[in-house]
Amino acid sequence: MIMLTSLLHRQDLKDIIFRWMSDQLLEEDCGRIKKIVNFNVYITHLYLDSFCNDLFRLLAGGNTWSFYTNTKGDLKDFVLQVAPYSDERHLYLKSRYEKYPEDFYRSTPFRGKIYCSASREHPSYLGHSRIKRFRRVAEKASRRMIDMIFGEIRKRADQLASERASRLGIPQDQLFTPLEEQKEEFAHAERRFLKHLRTGTFQPDEAMVKAAAIHDVAGVKTITDNGRRDLLEAFFHDSPGCTIVEKEVHSGNYDAVNYIIRLTLDKKSLINRPPDARVIDVLAARGLNRATTADDYRDFVDTGEDTVFLEVIASDYREMIESEFGRSMHEERILSQRNQVEYRSSVARNVRYITEYLFLFAVSGKERIHRLPVKLWEKTMPDTYDHAIRELWDIPTVPVL
Repeated sequence: MIMLTSLLHRQDLKDIIFRWMSDQLLEEDCGRIKKIVNFNVYITHLYLDSFCNDLFRLLAGGNTWSFYTNTKGDLKDFVLQVAPYSDERHLYLKSRYEKYPEDFYRSTPFRGKIYCSASREHPSYLGHSRIKRFRRVAEKASRRMIDMIFGEIRKRADQLASERASRLGIPQDQLFTPLEEQKEEFAHAERRFLKHLRTGTFQPDEAMVKAAAIHDVAGVKTITDNGRRDLLEAFFHDSPGCTIVEKEVHSGNYDAVNYIIRLTLDKKSLINRPPDARVIDVLAARGLNRATTADDYRDFVDTGEDTVFLEVIASDYREMIESEFGRSMHEERILSQRNQVEYRSSVARNVRYITEYLFLFAVSGKERIHRLPVKLWEKTMPDTYDHAIRELWDIPTVPVL
């Protein structure tokens, strides 16, 4: 159902996610998921860093340097410290941050890379890259799938209402339905959809898959003060294999431009940079075959898609500060999105469980599973899901003496 367009072999991943929603676990899924998730993490770091090096060298007009961060606190500290201006609003936000640092989600995990110009003694922040954490990817993917499922169930509920109106010989818009009957009709439509899913008679069409595509697993934030916006778009147009496929201008509470970029991969370069000994150790700990990793990686790149998609957000420095400390704080926006889910039944909860479980299995030491711990159509306690996650790392749910 879901296409994660920043990844290679995304069609295979989409098919596996759809099968798992139908409780169809194939023997080859386990090894395939391990490769798709883990190789893509490595590959995404490579192509994203190459893209950013080219982009920020142009914006800086010279050489750049970079460093990794592990929490949002690292990013917030740095962008505030090196801000190129100091006005009343900036000083106010700075004083609040210094006085109440606990209000700014400093401990949020954030594996990003910050790019700078000028000297290391007097750095200038150009922007940063980031790859969405598995929890965020699973959360966003499940939200898209929940919306898709909710739409399908509403279609079926409307069909039931239309059938009832037809039996009564009245137009549907004149049909009065008591609340309890509406709830029962919706529950019946939900069961009808789940039956179609279980029996394989439901297949999402191309339009549904396209609408649910997620283009921002890989992303870049760039500062475009001092006329750099034109320079940024010139980079997109002039760089070989780089195409703008979407451009969305945000204004009001948060002023920025979001670009979705299609990037043609330099596969030869990727193949020439296979996982080193340290990365192979990590991959082996996650259940991949150490002896075949080099060959598997080469084949994975060679047979994957030629293009990927990534998000580039362009804003000026003041808007960057607002997005980390002020009126449009990023973490607050994420929490708001989580609260806007319209469909909250056990089906919706199970969609999130199954999606997240897939990514967590991929990075666990378990080489295979023999059954999926959650079925979309069964009511599942959070304790059941918690137990399944603990099993991936052999952590007992109940302490064993």
